[in-house]
Amino acid sequence: MRSLLRLLFARRFFVVLLKGRSRWSDDDLSLFYWGKGESLAFLKTHLFAMEPHATPCGRYSLLQLLIGWRPRRSASVSVVELTPEVQKLLRVPSQVVLPDWIEHELDLRGDWKTVTQRFRRSTLTRDIPRIQRFNLTEDIVNDTSSVNDFYDTLYLPLLQERHGDSSVITPREWLLQRTGTYQLFRLQDEGECVAAAWFTIEDRTLNWVLVGMRQEVRTELKRHLQGILYYRMIRYAHEQGFESILLGTTRPLFTDGVYRHKRKWGATVIPTVQSDSTLFIRFDATESGVQHWLCNNPLLVENREAEELDILFIVCRPEWEASSLARLKEHYTPGPASLCLVTSSGQADAPARFENIPLKQIALDQLNQ
Repeated sequence: MRSLLRLLFARRFFVVLLKGRSRWSDDDLSLFYWGKGESLAFLKTHLFAMEPHATPCGRYSLLQLLIGWRPRRSASVSVVELTPEVQKLLRVPSQVVLPDWIEHELDLRGDWKTVTQRFRRSTLTRDIPRIQRFNLTEDIVNDTSSVNDFYDTLYLPLLQERHGDSSVITPREWLLQRTGTYQLFRLQDEGECVAAAWFTIEDRTLNWVLVGMRQEVRTELKRHLQGILYYRMIRYAHEQGFESILLGTTRPLFTDGVYRHKRKWGATVIPTVQSDSTLFIRFDATESGVQHWLCNNPLLVENREAEELDILFIVCRPEWEASSLARLKEHYTPGPASLCLVTSSGQADAPARFENIPLKQIALDQLNQ
């Protein structure tokens, strides 16, 4: 009973209205958000060119939401972030259902040549020859001192440099509680640890959970350090006989920089157990700023019935349709079950399949229903 009362009265859902210049065009955008708050910093960075103006709209208990006291504001984009369990209770309407995170998995079966053939061609012809010039040493450790050093000198500085205020930081205590069962794969340059991967073993899969890289290294090494770590970690996992390696999570966006790096190594995108909330999104497709955002951002959406990922590509203007699939092909990664192409008419000049997955067409009005 206490747990139920705490759930109904103590849990609070943060509500805010944000307004600012779009990251994707010269238009103004507004975002109305309510939910747990974990993805709010990410949404601000993704949608706005600079820090938007924020108008807090209060906090709501689950009981208030259940009996209909729901926050309502008009905005270009509305996002409700909830756990799947709470969504079942509230039944929030949406046009797009987005997981907060997705996973990247690389198949390691076969000999090393077979594995490297799964890499993108540019990785094989350009990146790996450059990576192999660096003579870094490797080791595996799992003691408390090494974990603390990884956290302070590699993990936190990388997150701050890469994501700033939108970083989602794993607590130090979480790592320390797993010291001894999780391990650190480290790269050292003349005795100094410059990069490391925090990983665990799950049956025949090596699960790479966190990454860290030193920011104060020589310029040439820093330019290639991320690629060196990925290459060495993949090679180590293959040498140890693992059947696959999980390369970590990213946001479900083809335009995400970390996502684009992981696709270089031939990984497949899959749902992740680390995803504990879902983004339920509605938008006003008549706004120019929304149209530019959607057309520039194919989304990896949840197919909740099939427990799969699908691609949702919304092209709001007929004059953009000709180049849409060509641009999507530049970012495509295997894994989604299908591609849903949304256009104003639902009858764009497109093939029945895209990269060996079914291509379905629907009209924008159907998405709004």
